[in-house]
Amino acid sequence: MSDQAQNEQLEDTDITVPETDTTKSVENKAQQKDKVQDKPVKEAKKPSAGISVFWRRFLIVLMVIIVISAGIAYGGWWLWQNNLAQVNQLQQQNQQLAEQVAIAQQQITEVSNRRVDYADDLTQQVSQIESLVVESAQRMNREADRTENRWPLEEALTLTRLAQRRLFLDKNAAVSISLLKSADDIIATLDAAAVLPLRQQIASDILALNNARSVDLNGIYFQLGAIADEVRQLTWVPKPTETVQIEPEISPVEGFWQSVKKVVVISRLDSIVQAPPIQSDFELWRQHTLMVLAQSQLALLAQNQLLFEAALSQSLDQLKAMNSQFDFKVPSQQLQQLKTLQLNPTWPDIGKSVLVIDTYINKQNEIESEATQESGS
Repeated sequence: MSDQAQNEQLEDTDITVPETDTTKSVENKAQQKDKVQDKPVKEAKKPSAGISVFWRRFLIVLMVIIVISAGIAYGGWWLWQNNLAQVNQLQQQNQQLAEQVAIAQQQITEVSNRRVDYADDLTQQVSQIESLVVESAQRMNREADRTENRWPLEEALTLTRLAQRRLFLDKNAAVSISLLKSADDIIATLDAAAVLPLRQQIASDILALNNARSVDLNGIYFQLGAIADEVRQLTWVPKPTETVQIEPEISPVEGFWQSVKKVVVISRLDSIVQAPPIQSDFELWRQHTLMVLAQSQLALLAQNQLLFEAALSQSLDQLKAMNSQFDFKVPSQQLQQLKTLQLNPTWPDIGKSVLVIDTYINKQNEIESEATQESGS
């Protein structure tokens, strides 16, 4: 409690003293005077209270400063840890980059080594090609010294051999005939009378190939495929039964008789009556027809004559089964024409042309070699 409050309490107590007792009142007044005189002394002690407040404020400020310093220190420590983690992460990334760079350098080294190897191989190949070109040039120079009729004969021999191989592989006489004609045109440019038997043999081979009927396998295959596509695109629309209209000018008896004939149908029991086809029968017919046409294509590619003819006969029977519903006149005619083809004709032997030209060239070489030996001796 402060001194001022104590003085006010004392004053209040003095006022409440009874007035009857004069002696006590005098003593109280004297005590009050003494207390009044003592007040400056007590007020002189107030500086000690101000000092204590200063120290309290100082302590509070000091504590605030300490807390702020601790927060700053903690924030600095946290930033340092974060920076340290980032530094470690950067070091790891740098290490990974260094490893990748090392791998890339190794790959570059390998590629450079391969380039060197490829360059060496290329140099060797170039040198081989150069040597081959030199040898070819020397051989061409030697060939140029020979008779000028040698090169056309070599070309004609190559064409006849090619015609023989194409006839054996492709089974197509048209290509072989064109090649033989090209060989005959080349030999026709020669002036020597000794080449006339060569042209005679080529002409006989061309005539033999013209007499042999060649088969266009690709064209026949596509014809069968076109028929199969036509069957595949058909849609089932059953044709309505035809009804006989009664003429209005006939007599009533004749009209009654025609009406009775519509109701009562008289047929023979020994004749087989075929029921009209339905949707399911049409689909079965379609699948069977496509299967038979595909079988004929496979037989064509295999050049199996018996299987090809049997498949075509089955295809014709399948088309005839639906003639009442569809018009298969053109496909039937095509299949009939294909049945007359011969897939494996007997090809003539055109190797005689090759043999005749080769023999003639060998004789010319022998004559030239003998002439060079005589001139050298």
